[in-house]
Amino acid sequence: MSLIRKFLFKNKKHINGLIHVGANVGQEVPMYFEITNSNIYLFEPLDSAFEILKDKYGNLQNVKLYNFGLGNKNQEININVTQSNFGSSSSVLKPTGHKKYFPEINFETVESIKIKKYTDVPDIYANFLLIDVQGYELEVIKGFEDKLKNFKFIITEISRKEIYENGVLIYDLDKYLNSEGFLRIKTSWVSNKPTGDAVYINKKDLNPPLIFIYHLKSKFTLSKIYLFLNLFKNRKKLIFVIKEQIKNLWSKNML
Repeated sequence: MSLIRKFLFKNKKHINGLIHVGANVGQEVPMYFEITNSNIYLFEPLDSAFEILKDKYGNLQNVKLYNFGLGNKNQEININVTQSNFGSSSSVLKPTGHKKYFPEINFETVESIKIKKYTDVPDIYANFLLIDVQGYELEVIKGFEDKLKNFKFIITEISRKEIYENGVLIYDLDKYLNSEGFLRIKTSWVSNKPTGDAVYINKKDLNPPLIFIYHLKSKFTLSKIYLFLNLFKNRKKLIFVIKEQIKNLWSKNML
């Protein structure tokens, strides 16, 4: 069970509304239906993905659909689009390290999309925020401004190396969210890539001892020891890493 699924099930009694920014074609929506009867708000700026969302869930009363993305300003902006995975790796940021870590995914086209600040979107009542925007996470969060304090949890993709140009790294995301009253309490890294998922909690719901414990835990999940042990989480991916290292050494010796 993924970090997101496990965490949502464990905390389902606390959900009074769920926002998913970068919903794509709604792959996670059936899981949300299992967990909550609260309103589900889906933001997806790509027209092709949004049409699929509308066909699937447009007639459901508790699902609200928005054909634009969220960010720190209202604007029209270009997005780099992938076709091979329903556009789920598409990003308004230029792919850089993405080519190294995900060579099987290509960015074929560029489209124009709309971005709005969350503060300019009316009539949303939610306390769970999920973000899947390929390096653009911090810009999305900044657009919430003072409304961010209304959220209990933020679940987001994270990265410790550049995957997209100017994409936020976990160190800066931690720093900003901490200044806004949130603390990272759960972290799941992919075993052979510098990406993963994280859960942040509003610190007003924690007592001081727990804040201290979670702070230490969040630091440990960035340590070299933790990341080394994380390599052994998945045997197939560990073998892949070893093969890649051997290829790199062979290439260097052949030059």
